[in-house]
Amino acid sequence: MTKTLQSPHGYAALLKDIKERVRTAQMRATLAVNRELILLYWSIGRDILDRQQAEGWGTKVIDRLAKDLGAEFPGVEGSVLEAMKVPPEIGIGAIRFSLGRTTTRDEIDAVLEDLIQTVER
Repeated sequence: MTKTLQSPHGYAALLKDIKERVRTAQMRATLAVNRELILLYWSIGRDILDRQQAEGWGTKVIDRLAKDLGAEFPGVEGSVLEAMKVPPEIGIGAIRFSLGRTTTRDEIDAVLEDLIQTVER
């Protein structure tokens, strides 16, 4: 005979609250990381573009940078854009967003606002 464990009064509400807080914290952490990566990739792309314009660097430099950075950061995989065969000179300036089933409209709006402010700098 299997005995069902009774939950104490208020348990279900506490469990629901904790789940919501964990999901919210996870989403905020993801957005914070994505924001930092967007800023990083934007500045890297800007630096490369500046060098290309000022010093005439070509796409072979981008290939070399990718190789050298890949050797330095072996755990970082190539981008989805590379897998899709997007040319590096186009992909270097691309920004990719990942949305999940729990992503809200407000979260999307917040990221877009950050992106607009970053671009306008």
